Formats: sequence, structure tokens, C-alpha cells
Amino acid sequence: MPLKEIFKMRILISNLEFPIFILFVLMSCFECIEKVSQDSLGPQTGLFARAQILHMALPPCTWHTCFNKSRCRKEDIAAGSIPVFIYDSKVDQKQGNLIMLPEGNLTRITKNADEACVFLYRVQISRRGFMEHPDRYWHSDGENHILQVIEGSGDSTLVEWAKGPSHNDLLLDQAKLQSRLWRSLGRAMVFSNNWVRQEFRERFDVSVPLFRELKQGWPLELASVQSQQKRFFLTFRGSIYSTRGRYRQTLLHLHNAEDRVSICGLCSGGRTCPTPPGVVHDCSRTYEELFNSTFCLVPGGYHPATFRLREAMSVGCIPVLVGDDYVKPFEDLIDWRNTAFEFCESCADDILPALKATPPEVVEIMRKNTLKYYEEYLSTRQAIWQTAFTVLLNRLKFRGL
Repeated sequence: MPLKEIFKMRILISNLEFPIFILFVLMSCFECIEKVSQDSLGPQTGLFARAQILHMALPPCTWHTCFNKSRCRKEDIAAGSIPVFIYDSKVDQKQGNLIMLPEGNLTRITKNADEACVFLYRVQISRRGFMEHPDRYWHSDGENHILQVIEGSGDSTLVEWAKGPSHNDLLLDQAKLQSRLWRSLGRAMVFSNNWVRQEFRERFDVSVPLFRELKQGWPLELASVQSQQKRFFLTFRGSIYSTRGRYRQTLLHLHNAEDRVSICGLCSGGRTCPTPPGVVHDCSRTYEELFNSTFCLVPGGYHPATFRLREAMSVGCIPVLVGDDYVKPFEDLIDWRNTAFEFCESCADDILPALKATPPEVVEIMRKNTLKYYEEYLSTRQAIWQTAFTVLLNRLKFRGL
């Protein structure tokens, strides 16, 4: 703000013209709200402004304030065995129980709630704005509970879900929102694939990958092909959205056959999207064919997470994440800095220069890392659950009982 304007403001205050001063501040705030409400570039913004998320965090929990470590016997933790009580949820009755606890001694299923270290419950986010949770053993706050948000729970982040039908209202009562989150989540930790940084409680919640089985005939043989021998340099084939994730449109201009960059944007119905003048993209390649690439674009879309992350890593295609504030899976264990590239939503022009400037030996190391972490942590549902409970066991061991 110019010095002259600050001086005028000080005169206003000194003359006790508070009503005018307050009106000035309010007008500035409404201008900011109007500007922010028009900006819904990324998946984490959803249908309300990104600035709002900063004031709508989940119940403030840390490992020391929300987890009752006294429930977990030192003998079990020392032996690497976590006693787990599993609820029979309505989701499991409808969809079949997909909980696959790690084999071996990492977990031990118990029907005795008194000896359980953690309680596991599968939930599905409801668009009606509440999450059903178990009545037994939940008590008032869900202490030592793990809520596993299942795949296909919708596109809402937890804060959007908690806002319910009023998520378009920028003036929603924040106290009511926090109360709704507390009633539904309490002190429970959440295992989810739909995290953004502003909602994620570091070292408490767990980010897991979005999972689906690889298609039949998936080109796993590409995993043995070195980076410099791949057919393409950078590829993407996926949906282009008009609301959430519309920044995907900015990736279309990266297409360049001479640089072995193949980009395809698809609109509703699988048709090729129209492009601005001078922008060309190519949809003649199949989805699987484009994974024969050194780098694979992995932009967020209508959902912060994407199946493309696991698919790219399964064949040794280095993920190039595009989006703001996405919490990557298992950040406690995976060295993402040396496994993937990450660019902000508005940084499309920086992608190709950065990738081209990466030395070949570094690219090859990253390719090997994608394969290593995929096989160890992400390859199957069983591996994902093994990893999630490894994270939990590490916290029990190294954060004290």
C-alpha cells in the first residue's frame, strides 16, 4: 500500500472516523471474497473458494493429543503385532469386506474390544453431509479408531463433505462446520486417498493411494525398459473438465511430436476436446500405449488423487504430478522427492524445461525408485494395507508408549 494511502488511513483513525474506516475494510474483504469465489482451478477448491479451506480444518489432532497409547501393550508393539478390532460396517455388508489386513505378525484381529489397540471401521462419505460411525466402543469421540474412507466415496474432500448441501455458501457458519466434523470424526484418524494439505493432519492421518486393479493385458513388460529407450518422452491421455481441475486444459499445448510429447484431452463422451487456436493435441494413441514413456503426466482432476499414479509407477514411468497441495500416499515411507516431479496448477510452462534439464542418470534412478516403491508399497490391496499398518506401527514404536 502506498505511503500516502497509509497516511490518509491514520488520519481517519486519529479523527475517530471509525465507521468510515470499518466500511473501507469491509468493502476490501468483499472484493477479496468475490475474487476468490471466481477461482476454482483445482480439485481441493471444489465448488467453494480455496481461501475458505484454511479456516475449516479437521478437528486438531496430533499423535500425542488424540491417540490413547495406553491401550496398546508394549509387549505387542515390541513383537510388531497390533491388536485390531474390525467392525462389521454397512458398507461391508453391501460391497463385501475388502479389508485385507497384513499377513504375519503385523496385525492380530481380535473380537475382544478390551484388548484392542485400534478399532477399524470402513465408511463411505455421504452427500447428505454426515458420516455414519459405529455405536459400540466409539463412545463420545472415537478415540483409537481408524476410519477407512473407501474408494468411490465421491469427489468431495472431507471439509466439502462436512459442508454438505451448503458447500456453495461462502458465509456458512464455521462453528457449525467444526461441530459437524467433530461429531463425525472426533479423535479418529482417517485413512483416505482424497487428501489436500490444508485438511490433512500431519503424522496422524494416513494418505493411501487410489486403487483399482490393473487392466487385463496391462503392459507390465515396460517396467524392464530403461528411460532413454522409451518410445515417448512425456504423455497424457485423460478427461478435461470445465469446472474442477480445469487447469488440465493448460497441459494441451505441451503436445509436440518432435519432442516425443503426446497429449490427448477428452471431453464428455470420450470425444476429443476442442482446443484454442494454435493448440494441437493427438488422441490417436491408446491409453495403455502412452505409458511407454519416460515421464507420465499425473494431474489432479475432479478428485485430488488419480488412478494414473499407480499405473505409471507400475511400468516405470516417472510421475509428473500437477496440482496444488495434494498429499501423496505414504509420505512417511516413500521418498517422493527422488521418485516424482511435482508442479503447481499454474506451472505448465515449467514442466518441459525442467524435465529436459534432468540428467539421464538421475532420470534412471527415479525410474528405478518408481518400480521399487510400487512393488513394495502400492502393487496390491494387501501391500497397501501392509504399508498403512507399517506407518501405524512405526508411530507406536518411535513416538513412545
